[in-house]
Amino acid sequence: MILSQSHTKPEASGFSGRIPASLDNDPLYLALKKRKETHQKIIDLSQSNPTQVGFEYWNLWPTALNHPKAQIYEPAASGLLQCRASIASYYAERGILCEADQIHITCSTSEAYSHLFKLFCNPGDEVLFPLPSYPLIEDLAQLDSVVALPFPLTPPWKNQFKEAHLHHINTTILPGHWSLDLQAIRLRISTKTKLLLLVSPNNPTGHCLHQEEFNSLLELCRDYGLALVLDEVFVDYSFDSLALIFPEPTEQPLVFLLNGLSKTVALPQAKLAWILSLGPKENVKQVMDALGYIGDAYLSTSSAIQLACPELLSQRQDRVTAINSRLIENLNRLQQVILNQKLWTLYLPEAGWYALCRHRDCIDVEQFCLDMLESFGVYLHHGHYFGIEEETVIVLSLLCEEEQFSQGINLVFQEDRA
Repeated sequence: MILSQSHTKPEASGFSGRIPASLDNDPLYLALKKRKETHQKIIDLSQSNPTQVGFEYWNLWPTALNHPKAQIYEPAASGLLQCRASIASYYAERGILCEADQIHITCSTSEAYSHLFKLFCNPGDEVLFPLPSYPLIEDLAQLDSVVALPFPLTPPWKNQFKEAHLHHINTTILPGHWSLDLQAIRLRISTKTKLLLLVSPNNPTGHCLHQEEFNSLLELCRDYGLALVLDEVFVDYSFDSLALIFPEPTEQPLVFLLNGLSKTVALPQAKLAWILSLGPKENVKQVMDALGYIGDAYLSTSSAIQLACPELLSQRQDRVTAINSRLIENLNRLQQVILNQKLWTLYLPEAGWYALCRHRDCIDVEQFCLDMLESFGVYLHHGHYFGIEEETVIVLSLLCEEEQFSQGINLVFQEDRA
């Protein structure tokens, strides 16, 4: 989904209250649109599309789609068995044992969220989600007449500079772990709360759930009778080994893992995602029956891409390795540039495709990003786009082609060189 609009409260328009009254674009997007229309050069440091950053695709795509059964339509409410079995094998490689009948196929993780909202929430019920996060969950909830309430992640810079100065640590590059505030989550829970949503690795912070945090969340969900939804689309792109250990099914609340081919094989156009249901066997059976009922009403995922899924997943490691190499190379480039200036701090991500940099002085970060685009042709996101309250944070994509990334970050940080 392309998000470029600023939303306001619904008003009388003839549309339902699910649609924002205003779909006006923000100034940064309008400036980007104008630059594209006039064919001016753009250095895109917000890039999130792996098919547009110079990777070879090894001609696998047309081969995988040329399945002999693709011409026969065999609708399956939760997805074709061979597709679900290949996803179960993917999880087995990660040490998560499951069966094909625990997996429900959707055409995107957005649709996966929607199916879970339909399953657990009546109109007006609530789900909790983390901020910062990609600006999508609130819109998805609203489209299903569900209320999405944010809970804050604690940023790494809270008290970090004070500690760094006390220990004489260089503050240009610091760890980027954001922490959960369990008390803040508890304060958001009401009788209408049905789901607790987490994104790990988080987009854009790169925050990953650590085992102790995960265990605490499972306990919290047990205490309040909530299901836990874990969006893990960036899980294959980690700078550290932070694999979670899941307890025995009988000891945990319902947990739903969301993922898809968009990131696992870097093919967003494939439009295939899934929900893996974990928990007590009888509960999972009831969930899968209900998800099948929802899926049968839409049958939105192409049979051809489901048939191609086993072959695509079998080749995923080449793609993941190529992208991880790019991410590491660009992160190293960024560290070298950051070390040669005085006013920005880089927060090293634990995973994902992005890095956060924070200016140490008070600047208008939205104006900074607009100036970078209009003066230098560099397009990047400010932290406000993702719900980062801090006024001085920018978000840089590490997915960009190396030459463009180097050129872009040199322009972003050139005026602050020591």
